[in-house]
Amino acid sequence: MKPRKFAVFDLDGTLFRSSLYFEIVHELSRSGKLDAITRQAIDSAYSDWKIRKSDEVFWEYANSLMSAYQEQLQDLSPEDYETAVRQVFESQKEYVYVYPKQMLARLKREGYFLLAISGSQVEIIRLFCEYHGFDDWLGSVHERDNYGLFTGNSTITHIDKSDALNELVSKNNLSLEGSIGIGDTQGDTKILNMVEKPIAFNPNKQLYEHAKNNGWELVFERKNVVIQLTKINEKYVLNEKNL
Repeated sequence: MKPRKFAVFDLDGTLFRSSLYFEIVHELSRSGKLDAITRQAIDSAYSDWKIRKSDEVFWEYANSLMSAYQEQLQDLSPEDYETAVRQVFESQKEYVYVYPKQMLARLKREGYFLLAISGSQVEIIRLFCEYHGFDDWLGSVHERDNYGLFTGNSTITHIDKSDALNELVSKNNLSLEGSIGIGDTQGDTKILNMVEKPIAFNPNKQLYEHAKNNGWELVFERKNVVIQLTKINEKYVLNEKNL
């Protein structure tokens, strides 16, 4: 069988406007499933991020949430966890950017095999990807025992997304020829380096610099306007459209 063409999407910050991982942690915190010290640490990190206290404050916030989640994971009941996952999915499933949503629909019509790679928990990724029409996906796995309880062992997808993409490409008999990728941070750089058409969408500073140096397409969505910058003859050309 001839290998199929594909497009790979980052989810958090690219299709989804926030982080599914973060939303689950906040839902567990709001519902009192995390202890008071952990809740306070999360709230403090969130406040620092909201006022942009430093250039690295987002990653400090992210690391705080992930550390808090990992520390509390083995104390969570499967029922409380699944309730939080379902609540986040139901309340957040339509909270997506318009440009990648339209891109997803167009590529599906054109016969692309649609992949998603995310560092968020596979339970929420599965629901989100099925809802939005992806063909296959990988998310972070937090190991459970035979009773459904978390063991504390995890396989985190975002550490090296190129490994995840190679796994999906091999599994689904896909071809890198004509491939497309879209992401928003430096964590997506490796998969964007692999595809023929990389798109940096609302990129952070690190991805923006890398994309610009390599002549990748840059796309910014702000309110109801999309700004696309395509490099032609060593210069970026502006293309605007209303949503």
